[in-house]
Amino acid sequence: MGLFGFGKSGKGDEEHPPVNEAEIVPIALATLLLDTALVNGILEAVVQQKILGYLEQKLGCTRAQAAHFLQGADGALQNPDHFYDCVKILKDNFDPAGRLKILEMVWGVVQADAFSDPEEVAIIRRISGLLLISEQECETVRMQVQEQNRRRQF
Repeated sequence: MGLFGFGKSGKGDEEHPPVNEAEIVPIALATLLLDTALVNGILEAVVQQKILGYLEQKLGCTRAQAAHFLQGADGALQNPDHFYDCVKILKDNFDPAGRLKILEMVWGVVQADAFSDPEEVAIIRRISGLLLISEQECETVRMQVQEQNRRRQF
């Protein structure tokens, strides 16, 4: 079964219909951001708000649509292949500049709580490699996000 096919959500016996074709990329993005946020096992409210904000801003959608994509992402996490499926969908649907924007969002989610643990950094390095982003570009994006966060604090 594919990431967005029919099947059980893993949260009970309820069946979920397939996702609308137009929602595949937004839900893949939401899934990747949510999965990254959950690396340490906790989804803090500030991180969830950051994800919703990114989805609204970057996808040009409403808060309700962003919440819908995040709900779809929660269901997609039940698929054992979700990580690679999502990265492939995103890699195939974005050009290099778009993939850098995705990496910027991932770094933003990880740094939303002002702390990046080694597991989070390792997953970002893996994501960047799968998105065909060099280590140098990945580090540049990390520093840009860190600088943006510093400026917002003052």
